Amino acid sequence: MKKQTRTDSNGRSRITRRTYLTASGLGLGGGLAGCLESTDAKDSTFATAPEDVDSAVVVIWFWGDGCPVCEEQRSFFETLHERDDVAVLAYEVYNDQENQDKFRDVVETYQLPNEAVPVVFVGDRYWIGDSEQIRSGIESAIDQCDENQCSTPRLLE
Repeated sequence: MKKQTRTDSNGRSRITRRTYLTASGLGLGGGLAGCLESTDAKDSTFATAPEDVDSAVVVIWFWGDGCPVCEEQRSFFETLHERDDVAVLAYEVYNDQENQDKFRDVVETYQLPNEAVPVVFVGDRYWIGDSEQIRSGIESAIDQCDENQCSTPRLLE
């Protein structure tokens, strides 16, 4: 099979649409892969320890060090953690075997569609990924739980 090269009117090689789309897809896939695997651990000092949970609303955040979506979401959880009525339990799952095991149990228990992070739980509700709509849903669930005393996520029972 011959390799075909396309050139422009000046005789220079140019990128074909197929090559461009393939490269774009690989780049996108590589970026998302950061949400599936990493090697470095980051300190999650803003999070509440499970034994210190005494607030009205518990938010559980499974995240991965090196996941760009998780990193974007981090400041949102730092802000939530500052609220007196919220306890954020953050579980880094790439570098902590105990957290990985807990996350696998959660994936199985809640029948999540995949093992990608970030995943957030408030009461018996959960969200996968990050968007303004997801953040709004999390805040709404926190407010509802604050008013109506939601159950603690089954993960802590």
